[in-house]
Amino acid sequence: MKVDDLRDFVLDVTGGHCAYCGRQLQRADWHVDHIIPRKHGGTSKRTNIFPSCIRCNTKKQDMTPDELRHYLRWQTYHKLHTAAESVLELCNFLDCKTSEHLAQHALDAVNIVENAPITFYFERIEA
Repeated sequence: MKVDDLRDFVLDVTGGHCAYCGRQLQRADWHVDHIIPRKHGGTSKRTNIFPSCIRCNTKKQDMTPDELRHYLRWQTYHKLHTAAESVLELCNFLDCKTSEHLAQHALDAVNIVENAPITFYFERIEA
């Protein structure tokens, strides 16, 4: 199979969407990704290759989907937690009602990210 034919096949697997975030991909603006990386025993068989936007593939590197899921949750949790701490510090300078409201929303966001399932696009279309 020629490289262009393989890329067309891979892109068609998800209807032209990134296998992770689901973003619509442009013809030349994506990578062929090994869902299970070759480093972890993955193959280049058609069942293990999917299209990935450059952003997702750069984040994924050589992680498995479960490792990527864990990494995304950890990264987002820490960013939100840091933001929540900043909001709580700011609350010292706001009126009581506003500060309680902001603090609750900040903590709610942290809890949602900590407990929400992360499902990749390729998993949703397979279901």
